[in-house]
Amino acid sequence: MTKNKTKLLVTTALLTALCACCTAFISVPMIGTGGYVHFGDAIIMISASVLPCASSLFVGAVGGVFGDLLVGAPVWAPFTFVVKALVVLCFTNKKEKIVNARNIFGIFPALVITLIGYYFAEALIYGNFIAPFASMIGNTIQIVVSGVIYVVFGIALDKINFKQRF
Repeated sequence: MTKNKTKLLVTTALLTALCACCTAFISVPMIGTGGYVHFGDAIIMISASVLPCASSLFVGAVGGVFGDLLVGAPVWAPFTFVVKALVVLCFTNKKEKIVNARNIFGIFPALVITLIGYYFAEALIYGNFIAPFASMIGNTIQIVVSGVIYVVFGIALDKINFKQRF
C-alpha cells in the first residue's frame, strides 16, 4: 500500500465519487422490487481490497450515501452509511492480489449484511415487517451482480499488478 498520503487521499476521493456515480447513474431498474441494480457495490468491494480500512470505510459509507442523495432517496442514507461500512469489513487489502479466496468468500457475508441491514431499514421506513421480504430478491441480485463485477474487474486489475503499482 502506498505511503504517499496525497496519493491515498486522491484515490479515496476518486473511488468515493466513482461509487456515488456508479450507484446513481450506472443502474438497471428491477421491475417489481422498486429497487435497481447498480455498480456502486462493486466499487466498494474493490476499494476494500485495495485501500486501507479507514479509507475504504469512507468510500463505502460516504460514496453510498452520496449515491442515495443523487437518486433522490435521502431517507435511505443513514441506513446505507451503516450497511456499506459493514460490507467493507468483509474484504481485505492485506493479500497480494485483489481477487483471493478471502475476498471471494467475503461476498457471502456482504450479502447477509445487505439483506439484514436493508430488511430492517425498510421495515422501519415503511412500518411493516412483512413487506421487506419482497426486497430481499432484489438485494440478493444486487450483491451477486456486484460480486461478479468485482471479480471480473479485480482479475483485470490483478493482471496489470495494480496493487503493486499502487
